[in-house]
Amino acid sequence: MMNGAGGRKVIAAAMVWMFLLSPACRRERDRPALKADAGTYQPWGEATISAKDRNEITVKLNRLTAALKRSDSSSAAALFDPKRMAAVMKGSSTKRFSRAEVRGLDATFAQAMRTAMVNLISMGYWDRYDARSVMMSDDSRDAVVLIRVWTTDGVGVSVRLWMSKDGGEWSFYDYEEQGIGLSILDSCRIALDSGAADQPATLAAVRVLPQVAGAMGAQDHDEAERLLKSIASTPMPPEFDGVRWMWTGLLRTAQARYDEALAALDRASSLKPDFPFVHYLRASALNEMGRHAEALAEAQAYQSYVGDDASGCYEMGVSLIELDRKAEAADAFRRGLADTPVDPDLLWGLGRSLPASEMAELGTRFRKLSDEDAASAFRLLCILFESSGNNAAIDALVAAQYERAPNDVDVVSIDARNKMRREQWKEASDVLLKAIGLAGDEEDRASLRTLYCEAMVEQGREREAVERMPDTASAYYDVASLLVWDVEDGDTEAIQRLTSLNAWYAEKRPNDAWVAYFEASVHHANGADDAAIAAYAKAHQLAADTPRAAIIAPAWRIAMYKAGRIDEAYDTIPPQRDTFDVLGMNLLGDEKYDALRALIKRHRERHPDDTEIQFYEVEMAAAEKRHDAALEILTAHREALVARSLGPWWFHYARLRSLIGLSRFDEARIAAKEFESVDDIDEPQFNQLWIAAAEGNVASAIAAFDALVAGEYSPMTLYQDEDLRPHLMSEAMAPLREKYPPSSEIDASESE
Repeated sequence: MMNGAGGRKVIAAAMVWMFLLSPACRRERDRPALKADAGTYQPWGEATISAKDRNEITVKLNRLTAALKRSDSSSAAALFDPKRMAAVMKGSSTKRFSRAEVRGLDATFAQAMRTAMVNLISMGYWDRYDARSVMMSDDSRDAVVLIRVWTTDGVGVSVRLWMSKDGGEWSFYDYEEQGIGLSILDSCRIALDSGAADQPATLAAVRVLPQVAGAMGAQDHDEAERLLKSIASTPMPPEFDGVRWMWTGLLRTAQARYDEALAALDRASSLKPDFPFVHYLRASALNEMGRHAEALAEAQAYQSYVGDDASGCYEMGVSLIELDRKAEAADAFRRGLADTPVDPDLLWGLGRSLPASEMAELGTRFRKLSDEDAASAFRLLCILFESSGNNAAIDALVAAQYERAPNDVDVVSIDARNKMRREQWKEASDVLLKAIGLAGDEEDRASLRTLYCEAMVEQGREREAVERMPDTASAYYDVASLLVWDVEDGDTEAIQRLTSLNAWYAEKRPNDAWVAYFEASVHHANGADDAAIAAYAKAHQLAADTPRAAIIAPAWRIAMYKAGRIDEAYDTIPPQRDTFDVLGMNLLGDEKYDALRALIKRHRERHPDDTEIQFYEVEMAAAEKRHDAALEILTAHREALVARSLGPWWFHYARLRSLIGLSRFDEARIAAKEFESVDDIDEPQFNQLWIAAAEGNVASAIAAFDALVAGEYSPMTLYQDEDLRPHLMSEAMAPLREKYPPSSEIDASESE
């Protein structure tokens, strides 16, 4: 009997569907799509249906909306006809039902719909709706209505509802949210059919799909990949297999594997022809690939089913911007905002497409957001517009948000930064001074003080900036540090200003270490290197705390190194191990290997346990092409070298480099495999390319190069890599260079 174990299967299947609707499976920009057949739906306002049917369907939609809005799950569920649901299930399932089982289905569906309506209410479904299109059966007894609903938080979702007119009255009998691709009856049918055919693996695989949705909603792409692989070989009905390929396409798009995404989406639409959400996903992938004309066509195909929804309008607008049709793009974003006014992506698109003279519209639309939505969207939008240099858009948003929150530190600081980008230094410093007074967090105040000092320095008011700040020592350091940038470039005016500032501040605090530190910068700019070194030494001695001394010491070390006073620097500047490291790195970079050997000898006598000794010995041996010596050191000191802060990565890299240098390619391949577990910098194909190019294996090198270029690497990046370049430019790799021609800059560097 269906009220027993079979009935529980149906309820479980309904719960699968309900999970598919859960917020966990919906991302901010993953706006679901409707299933619909091209050419079968008519716009609601133009549909050739009788006035009586139109009115009765509208009444039912209004009642469903009213029931959900007042959280009345029983009244909402009562609008669904469980008998019609059972009849549809009986007609479409492979299982043969007895009359008793059909009656059991009636009861099960009635309960399932009550549970489903509770679930919709818990997610804020739905506050209002708009009928978009309708498909009527030939006898006008069945209809599928596409509607757009809005949740209580203003998010738009497209929904498909099946309706039937049995006994002269319209009622609902199935429900599907766009993008999910499965209705309530779809989920129930797979439970019944799998159980009847004794196919638990199929049912188990179907139940993985909502887990994939959850992983994608959490942006856990590794977990989504694992889940999809776990069901890759399990047979499923076409509609479910189509959903699996849809999620695969969405995952591949998120992974920037766009060609694979398009192939997966083609599979999805071949299995589920009535799946318009696939058009939206194709548009998204094609826009990312720069194929904007094709993306526009897909976005338009999607909109032909669902009308102007936010997601479709966004992709359409992006395509039009890139096709230099900005006026049309702005119109697309406007239509999207009419659908979902709270969508920050659409506001960003509108700001990108409007001319500066019309940017006030962006502010007007931003003012329509609630205080909560505005607070979260403001900072995000300003960051995006800052990165693209769209100052007019920031002005519009700042003006709108000032009306709402005139003393909000984010608003004030963003306004100041925008003025600084325009070099409106006086206006920026006035705004920043206000922001500093408003900031409640010390970290925020410190950041704002730094910006304030910059604005004041640009006006030549550095002394005033120091005097205005409560912590004059920190302000002096910030202001002087800004002047040093120009001092180091030999700017005569900056040298004079820093000299004057130092003298003024020294009268107040003659024993402040920062005075001597910045005096050293002036001496160095004037070519007085010995005086600069003496000033650094004085600054280090005056430093009242370890953090301050830690800032001064590196500059002192470099000054001593450039003056050729290496032994003196090693003996004088604490801590000695840090001094050895700075001197060693500079000697290695300048290829002064004899001096480096002498320094290593001295350091080994004083600090024999310092593994940096072996690090420099290995790097020096590699630079001198003594790969056997480097490998011997790596083998003898493996444990200690791996324990260094960057030890695991560097050790495996250095070992692989030595094996390649010795042409021990079989061992190198093993070492490269071991390297993968600790290499969070490069893809495995990078080392495969290195080995193949060194070995002269053209086919393997091209395959690895192909894989890297298909990912995040450009050919230029690979040709410029110091390890790869000599091998890629070898005679053996000529076929690779024919496929991926290096730039003229690379050719020139090789000829030199």
